[in-house]
Amino acid sequence: MKRICILLLALLPMSAVAQELAIDHEKKDVVYTCSHESSLSYDDILEYILAYGVLDNVVTHRNMIAGDLPPVVIDYKAAGYSRGSLPLFFVNGQFTCRIIIHAYDGHYDIEACQMAFLDYSGQPSMLYDMKDANSFM
Repeated sequence: MKRICILLLALLPMSAVAQELAIDHEKKDVVYTCSHESSLSYDDILEYILAYGVLDNVVTHRNMIAGDLPPVVIDYKAAGYSRGSLPLFFVNGQFTCRIIIHAYDGHYDIEACQMAFLDYSGQPSMLYDMKDANSFM
């Protein structure tokens, strides 16, 4: 999560235009999308991602940058939650997802998909599979 924040801060100056969390039943995925405006170029953003290791397995194609967010432990205490108020997969595991950035002239669409929680053994639990559980927030 810290790396996502660093990436988003790298896109300064920017202003948030739109954001959305949606369940895509066709792709069996939970997708978060947002749009940002920035004066940084595509090359500047790619350079930052590669230099600081923000994403793993980075792939580029035309105006797109895609990569995997390395597994991170979510700081639920900073968000005001206690360990007992959250499901075990959330407090015991690590979060990871695929980040896709589409760059346009001064405008960037960012998508997070294939969101999953990894347990201690590294086994992923896809967020989509938890959509019907009482613990899905």
